[in-house]
Amino acid sequence: VGGGFVVNEKTKTDENLYYMGIHKKNVDPSRLSQTHVIPPEDTVKSKSAGIAQPPYLFHSSESLLAMTEKHNKTIAQLVYDNELHYLSPAEIRERIQKIWGVMDECIRTGVSTHETVLPGRMQVRRKAPMLYKRLMRGFYPGIAAHATAPQIEGAVAGQVPALGGDVLASKNPFSSTAGLTPSPRPRPPKIVGQFDHDVPPMPSRKTIFPGVDFLSCYAIAVNEVNAGGGRIVTSPTNGAAGVIPAVLKYIVEFISEDPETDITTFLLTAAAIGMLFKRGATISAAEGGCMAEVGVACAMAAAGFAATMGASPRTICQAAEIGIEHSLGLTCDPLDGLVQVPCIERNSLG
Repeated sequence: VGGGFVVNEKTKTDENLYYMGIHKKNVDPSRLSQTHVIPPEDTVKSKSAGIAQPPYLFHSSESLLAMTEKHNKTIAQLVYDNELHYLSPAEIRERIQKIWGVMDECIRTGVSTHETVLPGRMQVRRKAPMLYKRLMRGFYPGIAAHATAPQIEGAVAGQVPALGGDVLASKNPFSSTAGLTPSPRPRPPKIVGQFDHDVPPMPSRKTIFPGVDFLSCYAIAVNEVNAGGGRIVTSPTNGAAGVIPAVLKYIVEFISEDPETDITTFLLTAAAIGMLFKRGATISAAEGGCMAEVGVACAMAAAGFAATMGASPRTICQAAEIGIEHSLGLTCDPLDGLVQVPCIERNSLG
């Protein structure tokens, strides 16, 4: 089927263990039993059978939200604690950083390549290097124009330094010194989650969106690397591999004050949404069209972005729903059978 999966009698395991080179006898029983895809009321049978399971089993957004409320944990914290069933905290951190490292390097490769066309008889022109060079002109004039390979550093142009209190007071005719009573401060929003957890809850925050065109550039860069046979992260599929790295890169470059925490929160939250689609529907384009690839990737990225912005679990699920609903019915029909047209641009739209 599409999405990079081959299904036959030998490979019918929930985690595609056949392709990992792992013998099924050496795998944790919970990965082979597939009992973590059934409703919670039936998990008693699996416990009585002696099969070890992760602590927080969910099969729908409803059950996921119920667990966040019951245990006072964020979605990222639930997924993290489930991963502790298989891995140590150091291993989880190492694997998350490895995933992000490949994503980041993929974007760098896409925007700095000197190749002008993609493989294939259609000879599709690469757009990411040109787009990135144009975007960087406003950051460091002269550097991007003459550099042999554009560098992604994370500097944000146009930021205005904060003014001191004396300056603000001198220019504010409505200060409290003028005899006006200051308005009461609004109550801070409630933060869901445990503060003593390895993955702390994210505080609510607001932001402007500088350089939003970088999002499209990053997504195009990843999919051009994929179309050229480069190394990417299947997130959730190869054809939709540009959406999640682009949004996460944007967060790291323009919004984040603690990149490691934001990367962890983003990827764990996106993973939870991806699990719901994979278990409840499909992420295969051959089965569900492009909405099962770019649509699911958009939902995962929307959920991860909302999580890093301090949204509640319910808002995170609503963001994921909004992400998928605008891709419903999108078909998979690439020109010449290559993951180039319209796949690359669809990742940008996602």
